[in-house]
Amino acid sequence: MSDDETIVVGRIVAPHGVQGEVKMKPMVDDASFLSEADHLYLASRRGRTRYELTGSRPHKGAVLLTLAGVADRNAAEALRNFEVVVPMSWLPDLAEDEYYVAEIVGLTVEDDAGQRLGTVRQVIFTGANEVYVIEGDRHGEFLLPAIASVIQEVDLEQGKLTVKVPPGLVD
Repeated sequence: MSDDETIVVGRIVAPHGVQGEVKMKPMVDDASFLSEADHLYLASRRGRTRYELTGSRPHKGAVLLTLAGVADRNAAEALRNFEVVVPMSWLPDLAEDEYYVAEIVGLTVEDDAGQRLGTVRQVIFTGANEVYVIEGDRHGEFLLPAIASVIQEVDLEQGKLTVKVPPGLVD
């Protein structure tokens, strides 16, 4: 992907119809930038492949993608669970203290005393606020509300999320 830093913006969740369209569950609030794109990358554990993007349209909270060379439902089905990857520079700039999900997932979580708690594995959207699923080092999996009183600092350079743990959450 040339010199651009990349980011996962969605996941292929299903084929759509019989003409080879795929349904992408977006991991960004606004995926309209894809309408201007001429290509994207699909990634799995086996690697990343460039696809020419010939069409993109919103559909019931998802995005339908038309990819060159994906001509039927079987070819589209083979792409299920692939991650959709694009250059970070394609995404709109966010306000200060706003982050893309892909930037948060994978961060190391530390409490405000510097004690490592685990790693962010998933972000859940609840409507009121996001909730981070933390794979704990000592406390197993736990949920952490992404609210100002809990999230003290997000340091993408260091790959670290500093939090004030609510009483009783990981005792």
